[in-house]
Amino acid sequence: SPANDPYDVSDNSQRIPQVNAISDGQAAASLRALWNSGNDQYPPNLYGTGMLITVAVRSISLLDEGTAQVRFTRTYEREGQTPTTRDFVATITFQFRPRTETSLQQVWANPLGFTVTNYRVDAETLNARGN
Repeated sequence: SPANDPYDVSDNSQRIPQVNAISDGQAAASLRALWNSGNDQYPPNLYGTGMLITVAVRSISLLDEGTAQVRFTRTYEREGQTPTTRDFVATITFQFRPRTETSLQQVWANPLGFTVTNYRVDAETLNARGN
C-alpha cells in the first residue's frame, strides 16, 4: 500500500512492522519479499542511507465494496541532487476484520481491523519530473 512506499532510514524499522500488521494474503507476501535482505530490490540496499522517499496521496476512489484506487505522488530526494517526482496509482483490495486483541494498544492501532489483501502499483506516467 502507499503506506509501505515511503522510504526513510529513520522510521523503516517501526513503519514496516505496522504495515505488515494490517496486511494479509498477496499484500503481506509481497511486503515480506520486498523487505527480505536477500531480495535484489531490498530498499536499504537499493537506496542506502542517503535517500528519502515521501508519498502524498492525491485521491482515493472506492471502485466497489472492498476495492479502492489510490492515486499518489512519490518524491525521491537524495542530498545534493534535484528531487524527482513521479505519479502512481495503486489498486488495493481490502477487508475489515474485527479482531480480539490482547491489549488496548493493539486495539487502538487498528480498531476496525482494516486489512489489505492485495496491492498493485502502476506508474501513471513513464517520465519523472524534477521539482
